[in-house]
Amino acid sequence: MRLDTTPLRESRDFRLLFVAGTVFYLGSMVAYVAVPYQLYTITGSNFAVGALGLVELLPLLVFGLYGGALADHVDRRSCSCGRASHASS
Repeated sequence: MRLDTTPLRESRDFRLLFVAGTVFYLGSMVAYVAVPYQLYTITGSNFAVGALGLVELLPLLVFGLYGGALADHVDRRSCSCGRASHASS
């Protein structure tokens, strides 16, 4: 499988966007591991780590289901424009 790296070589803006996205993703993954580890080292409780996982997962499940249904129901253009304007404010 060959990967086309032309945009990375030719476009400075795309390179900056790619690097920023990579750094953001790596930071998110470090936090994904570090927060439960820190909670365990502070409390020593496996239950607290499990509760933290549940608290992190519950909004994803609830809002993911409603968000998916809403995205299917609403016009895609108005949904993406509304999301972009909400994110910029």
